[in-house]
Amino acid sequence: MTCLGPLKKWCFVLAVLAWAALFCAAGPAWAQSGDDNSSPEAIEKRIQELRVYYKDDHPEIQRYLRALEKAQENEARRQTEKMMKQRQEQQESAPAPTSGSSD
Repeated sequence: MTCLGPLKKWCFVLAVLAWAALFCAAGPAWAQSGDDNSSPEAIEKRIQELRVYYKDDHPEIQRYLRALEKAQENEARRQTEKMMKQRQEQQESAPAPTSGSSD
């Protein structure tokens, strides 16, 4: 019965290590998915933090650089959509031109 104790500990340790390896390999979910909630500024800050330890060819930095590119594209798209919506609202609220014909 005493040998089950160490075996249980090893099973627990292996499970924790497997979970940690999976978490580390997956990386941050928002960086991979290009989540709209991640701001370019926050991603740039994280890249600068990682550059203290790693070079730009490190996989983690590469992942964040791709996420930064997606975030910047999303930001530009949002700005464009916002301007188009404002123009459309201005056109809809503008008075309709009247014809100047007198019969």
